[in-house]
Amino acid sequence: MTQIVKELPEKLVRLLARLGGRSIVLVEGESDETVFNDWYLERQADVTFFATSGKDDLVALLRTVTAQRPDVSAFGIRDRDFKSDAEVQASLDDPSAKVFLLRRYAIENYLLEPAAISEELRQHYKQKRPAPDAAQVEQDLLGLCRKLSGVMAVNWEFVVSGGGINHLSLGFPVDDRQRLIQVAAKSLGCDEAEAEQRVSAREALLEPKLNTLAEAHTCVNGKRLLHQTFLIYIQNGPQGFDEEHFFDLLRREIKRRGLPADVRAIIEDRILGFAL
Repeated sequence: MTQIVKELPEKLVRLLARLGGRSIVLVEGESDETVFNDWYLERQADVTFFATSGKDDLVALLRTVTAQRPDVSAFGIRDRDFKSDAEVQASLDDPSAKVFLLRRYAIENYLLEPAAISEELRQHYKQKRPAPDAAQVEQDLLGLCRKLSGVMAVNWEFVVSGGGINHLSLGFPVDDRQRLIQVAAKSLGCDEAEAEQRVSAREALLEPKLNTLAEAHTCVNGKRLLHQTFLIYIQNGPQGFDEEHFFDLLRREIKRRGLPADVRAIIEDRILGFAL
């Protein structure tokens, strides 16, 4: 396979020039950069995070940084997406690894903790209506994960089929099964009967993982789940309380409660503990 070597973007070149002794960690997008730089603000003298435009861009840029700046301690953190537990664990077990996979599907999944959501809703609702407790939020999240299983199954089939097919948009109507199968058939180049069979087979693989929220977070896209969570809890709230603000509140609340153990294992044990 041909390895792509990318020209470094000017923003990254400038960052590398003033990096000093810090490690740099390339991540898949702006949301990841925002979360990680906030969560590790107190360690900004040791590490900084830089957003790329996706997993392929991340890998190519990391390869270029490693080749052009061997003096720099550079790493990458990718979304799990549809990777298996074994694939996630492999990089953690490899002492020479420079690219790690999140244990949850994406960074947004780490924000969607029931206790954190319940607390933010309590503050948001004030006395206007009762906020759901953590147990109710967990059940609501699991319900949303099951609701999203069809979309996730279609996107998984798209990934497996290859060809650079785009995933379904964030706003795709998740309750419209007929439209889901029609779009899948068109994108996969098959009739609707075959599309239904292929999507159902993926749903069957996902179904056992939707019994607990911990497992659901490994296979349901956090961006979609965050969007659906915002819709059911916040959408009709005060003007100006948008989805980005909800994201920011949850990001801060998770930090206040203590960072996820598997994130700390990557950044603190493997990256900050790595001797160049």
